[in-house]
Amino acid sequence: MSVLDVISNPLEAIENQRVKSLVIGLGAGLMLLYIAMIIGIISLPSGDTSLYAKYASYMWAGHAPYSGFHLEYPPGVIPFIFVAWPIGRLLGSYTVGYFAICILAVSLFLAHRNYLGGRRAVITALLLLLPLSQFITGTLDVFSAVTLYVAVYSLQKRRYDLSALFLAFSTLIKLYPGVCLLGLLWAVPKPRRFRYLLVFGGILAIVLAPLAIATPHGLFYAFDYHAKRPLEFEASGSAIGFLLHFFGSPSYSVYTFGSNNIVFSSEHLVRTISTACLFLGLALGTVMAWRHYLRARPALLSLIFLLLYLLFFKVGSPQYMIPILFLTPLAASELSPTLYRRLLKRVLILAIVVLLLFATFFDTTLSLGANETWNLLTVLSLARIIAIVELLIFSCRCATLDKVKVTSGNKG
Repeated sequence: MSVLDVISNPLEAIENQRVKSLVIGLGAGLMLLYIAMIIGIISLPSGDTSLYAKYASYMWAGHAPYSGFHLEYPPGVIPFIFVAWPIGRLLGSYTVGYFAICILAVSLFLAHRNYLGGRRAVITALLLLLPLSQFITGTLDVFSAVTLYVAVYSLQKRRYDLSALFLAFSTLIKLYPGVCLLGLLWAVPKPRRFRYLLVFGGILAIVLAPLAIATPHGLFYAFDYHAKRPLEFEASGSAIGFLLHFFGSPSYSVYTFGSNNIVFSSEHLVRTISTACLFLGLALGTVMAWRHYLRARPALLSLIFLLLYLLFFKVGSPQYMIPILFLTPLAASELSPTLYRRLLKRVLILAIVVLLLFATFFDTTLSLGANETWNLLTVLSLARIIAIVELLIFSCRCATLDKVKVTSGNKG
């Protein structure tokens, strides 16, 4: 059985004994890798944990977020940054402590997949997470992804208040999952929609209102910081800069706002158009969800709005893929097995392209010249856009199907 067979049809591939052995071997290898990281034989991928460690040290020294120091994230991240400090003291470093709570979050997700579909569902989830696994343990997005997963699953089970509660939690951790509200709302029965909005908005107000009153400038800084961010090199709009460089117009990268961004002659115009396209896309997605609300599929609708955000937002970091990877298995109960396998294949291809784009930018082993690297980045940036658009179109088609053979349970 080839690698392409495993990727395109993981549900049947795991019945093959050789594939089972391979998965077991990969699992054992990852365990050894994680142990080696923890005891210090090899370095642990730190991601943004050095920044989180600085924030945690301020909080444990008695400084309040937003008023005592500038925090560039929404307040939902505070518990995770805070609790990783004592765990890190026990395990040897803040990075290891943060790594531990990220692994706990992923373990809870996998445990739930096992509860729903057994070993098959766990292996499918691991296949999805594997390409971008290094970003899961060094960013805050994993916690936003887990809470969004609970919100969508609760909605599938018609537990609307719980869904609204966890959607608010996810939004308070990283703001962008809030775009899923535009689709999820139409999966709620009409008599319950106002209550859903009330619970969602009420949680946001309970958390944000006191901070807005007590430290308006500190809270405003967190939003203003991201509003001023330039075009990140992984964002779709950066493909214009890569193409201009290919045809001789100067483009270069700069490190600002904690990320690598691209600068070229029409960067501001591209960023403005991209933002306009984002709002237009979200509006069209909302209309589509409204027109098909009687056949709403919460997981697919959430994927559609996250993909729109990923396609048009000026920041396109790989960790923005994490909620998509977590939500994809929930589509198993909304699609036929054939369509679900096609969805898995497309999500995996996108994850691999995103990883290759990121790896090429930071690569130090290919020994490519500057022009060769930028040419490869141009190809990969365009491939990323094509992969997102193709997955978006496929998800929209699936979400608007009149008839679909739904799988029993949620065993994807």
